[in-house]
Amino acid sequence: MRLVLVALAAMTAAAVQLGGHQPTTALSGTIPTMLHSPSRIVWIAADGEQRDVTCSWAAPSEWSCTGLSAGAQGLVVIVGASEDVAAIPVGFGNVVAASIVGAWGRVVRVVPGGAAPDSVHDIQVRAWKPDRPPTRALTRRFSPIEEAAATVVRLTPTTFWVTGGAVDAEAFLRFDGPAIATVRLALSPVTNGPPDIPVFVMADAPATLVGQVVDRHDQSVEHALVELWEPLLSDADRNPELLNTWIRRATTDTDPQGAFSFDRLAVGGYELAAVEAFRGRATSIVKSVAEPVVLRLEPPASASGRVLRRGLPVSDARIRFVPDALALSISFDPRVHLSDETRTGGDGRFTLMLPPSRAGVVQVLTQEGPSVRVGLPAAPKLREIALGDIVVPDTKHVTLRLLDPRSCELVAVGPMGEMGLTTVRVSATPSHVYWMELPEPGTWILNARCGD
Repeated sequence: MRLVLVALAAMTAAAVQLGGHQPTTALSGTIPTMLHSPSRIVWIAADGEQRDVTCSWAAPSEWSCTGLSAGAQGLVVIVGASEDVAAIPVGFGNVVAASIVGAWGRVVRVVPGGAAPDSVHDIQVRAWKPDRPPTRALTRRFSPIEEAAATVVRLTPTTFWVTGGAVDAEAFLRFDGPAIATVRLALSPVTNGPPDIPVFVMADAPATLVGQVVDRHDQSVEHALVELWEPLLSDADRNPELLNTWIRRATTDTDPQGAFSFDRLAVGGYELAAVEAFRGRATSIVKSVAEPVVLRLEPPASASGRVLRRGLPVSDARIRFVPDALALSISFDPRVHLSDETRTGGDGRFTLMLPPSRAGVVQVLTQEGPSVRVGLPAAPKLREIALGDIVVPDTKHVTLRLLDPRSCELVAVGPMGEMGLTTVRVSATPSHVYWMELPEPGTWILNARCGD
């Protein structure tokens, strides 16, 4: 269900003096038209204090609340007969002019846990979910993307109204603050509870994880990419070695001394992964963020050769590893299939660092257009692979004529069934004859767009 901002048709307030007590306010307004018949209306104070506030509705479109203190801040929450929820913010400036309707809604409060009370402030909350690629169903490592089906409304620096529609089963809320450890909270239990029973999130004191990346000779490695991964399921944080599903928490680069750090971490299990294109990769399970970590890179395997065309060396040709499509689609971890590309020198020679998985081919792409693919030998223990001279053939010249006399735009894509596709735009002649130069053999798809 999509969130809808609904302008209130009417909202009125009247102050009432009751004997010697503090003045109270009566508030009324219009029930959003897309909300089904209300089943109950409650007042939720932003500060969490219980007050003698009575809310009711006059069927079918009016609601009212009495007993509010002057300047009260909170939410008038209307629950529909089908459990959909409308929340009307009160006392928050311009926000009072709109209500927020969702299939569910819940108040979430951040309270001190292991963190000092005065450090729980300026909390930022966003909803995330794992970015699951549709072509790699078995992947167990994910980057986070925003969960658009959930909306977070900030009521106070530590209190939030979370509402929305159908969210991803593994979506979560992430709580960040300048003086607390970052906390994650699964969204599923938030969506299932009653709106007037808040969810409490305990804020812990932040910790910093420091480490260093070195090569096999214990020399510092500068500009290595370091990734911090955390378990996707929070109940497995205590034993990350038994977990096989991870989500990226953060990335950083090492400094000239090979050092890196990640701050605002909670106590729990993490995994560190480091990679440097020429010196290798390393991973380490982190059970305690209090201890420094040393990541020692394992040198990668490499493939070397010389690129020739028409008997001459080819300089500045792109050399890249292209993974096998099937191997990548059934992989748990796409990182083991990927590596940085390189280029040939003036003599046509190159050295390409290979990823841990060698299921794939080496592709050579020249500046002039022609390209070629070369398979790798089935020798997993071989660390240095000599491919020898790689001869790049000429392009495949294709000429065709369209029966439609109109001017058309033609694009060829291929070769199909392979990763690392190439797009070729087709040139036309006045006689509606088209010609193209295909960089490598294989099955190509031709798309023609003619006017409308």
